[in-house]
Parts: sequence; structure tokens; C-alpha cells
Amino acid sequence: MVKTKLKRGDTWRLVFTYTDAAGAPVDLSGASAHMQLRTAADGTVIFDWDTAGTDLVIASNTVTLTVDPTDTADQAAGVYLSDLEITYPDGTVDSTETFKLEVEADITVEVPAP
Repeated sequence: MVKTKLKRGDTWRLVFTYTDAAGAPVDLSGASAHMQLRTAADGTVIFDWDTAGTDLVIASNTVTLTVDPTDTADQAAGVYLSDLEITYPDGTVDSTETFKLEVEADITVEVPAP
């Protein structure tokens, strides 16, 4: 499992690159992507992202998740589970392995202007 540390209150950016067994790029044209952040495999959904929104973007053979700091500012520190699911134009569905995302508390926070 992949373990990634993220800070709450920061911009979260994760890039997934798809290649075949020989290392050649996999064409993701016409595919869609869906990703959730959960407290446990069957637990509460904390975030729900897909390519219908602006958080998950497919370009060539990569899927990039970008989450604004305003969306992550109040996220409780802890370890969460996620995976990325790709649906290809022919209806084939392929998911990554489940991985952990560790959300750390932010130490330095923006101080409001007086």
C-alpha cells in the first residue's frame, strides 16, 4: 500500500501515472476517474471526487487530484483510506490498490490581517 502524508490547510496534489507492463503510457482518452477518501474501507466518505468536477483531471496517461486548501483546512488529522477508479470508454473498470492518506495537523497557520 502507498502511504502519502498530506497537511490539512494545504493544497493537496496527487498524480497517478498509468503505464503498461512494458512501461509505455496507457492512453486514458475518453476515460473517467472517481476517488473517495474514507475513514475505513466501508466507513464514512470524507471526500468524493470525480472527473465531472474540477478536482480530478485526466491528461494523456495521468490523473491528477488537486484539492484547494480551503477544502482541507478543517479536515481532522488521521489516517484515511482511498483508491482511484478508472472507467475506460469500453466500460472496463480498473482500480488502484487501496492506499493510506495520512492527514497531518498544520503547524503554521495563516494569521488574519488586523
